[in-house]
Amino acid sequence: MEAGLRVYVKRQQEQVEIDTLRRTALPDVCPKCGSPLAADTVKWTNAVDATCPYCGSRVTTT
Repeated sequence: MEAGLRVYVKRQQEQVEIDTLRRTALPDVCPKCGSPLAADTVKWTNAVDATCPYCGSRVTTT
């Protein structure tokens, strides 16, 4: 039980780190179409790449 709890806590900490990276490293605007971007409106394809909801281009965090 304790080992499972440790795994859960570690995953939660990793997710917080990913969410923080996404919010701070995502460009303010899409480099292709210039539309505004927000971490909660793009479709994330992995931890550092997203898809612009307006034009569908790939956006990478900086």
